[in-house]
Amino acid sequence: MTIAPEEAAGKSTYKDTTYYFCAAECKRKFDADPESFGVDCGGVCGPCGPGDACTVDADCQSGVCEDQSCCGGDRVDCTRCARRLATTINCNSNGPAAAPNCEAFLDCLAANPGACPIRYAPGCSDEPGSVCDNRLFGGTTGPGVGLADAILGSAQCTF
Repeated sequence: MTIAPEEAAGKSTYKDTTYYFCAAECKRKFDADPESFGVDCGGVCGPCGPGDACTVDADCQSGVCEDQSCCGGDRVDCTRCARRLATTINCNSNGPAAAPNCEAFLDCLAANPGACPIRYAPGCSDEPGSVCDNRLFGGTTGPGVGLADAILGSAQCTF
């Protein structure tokens, strides 16, 4: 959660960085154990934003915690979490034939956030030899990549 300094209920300095808090209880928890603060969002401090550490779905603004990191946003965290954020479509939506390529393509995008912060990033998926070359997953006209794109769109990921 981000809060403007002028709206903060308190502030603390730790390792030469000033932290601002939405509630006095959050400041108290931080002061008691600054090394573990932010690992368990939620509660009185409110849910965390995309990329913040989490332990359960309720810790996150998006309601989705995946791999101990909040999902959401429209770039890297969206690509990493598209299957959880897209609630009306999945890789089995067009039958079992598309599912393997769809799953593999989404796995590749999620596993390569540096090269694939968004689906059409240069070197990600649309050039020969790219890290997630879509031709390895049936190409853009194949049902697997097309379904993966629909999932990314449903999750409101930036392309």
